[in-house]
Amino acid sequence: ADGWQLNAVEAAKEGREGSRRAGAWTVSVSLPPDVEELTVRGRRPGERFQPQGLGGRSTTVKELMIDRKMPAALRARWPVVATDAHLLWIVGHRLDERAAVGPMNRRAWQLVCLSADGDTPPE
Repeated sequence: ADGWQLNAVEAAKEGREGSRRAGAWTVSVSLPPDVEELTVRGRRPGERFQPQGLGGRSTTVKELMIDRKMPAALRARWPVVATDAHLLWIVGHRLDERAAVGPMNRRAWQLVCLSADGDTPPE
C-alpha cells in the first residue's frame, strides 16, 4: 500500500520479547490460527482499534494519529497492518491489544514494515 511492504516471519519463542523492542518498524504479534493473510493499507474513515496498554478500551485511528501529532497530510497514507477482522498495528506507533504476544501464545510472528526500496524508514 502506497509503497509499503510487510515481511512476516514466524518468531522463535525465545526471540519474541527482544524483537518487539527492535524498533518502531518491527513488532512481534500473536495471530489466531485461522488468520491466513495480513494486509498493509491506509486507515479507513472511522476505523477503531484497541491500543495495547489501554485495558481493551478502543479509540479511533484518527484520534491516535492526532495525539501522536502526525501531520494531516500523512494520515491517510500511513501504513497500518490488518487482518480481515481488525487492525493489528499502526506501523511505528501502536499495536492492538488483541495482537499482543503473551506467555501463553503458542505462535508469534515478527513483522517488519519496509518502504518500497526495502529499507525501514528512519526512526
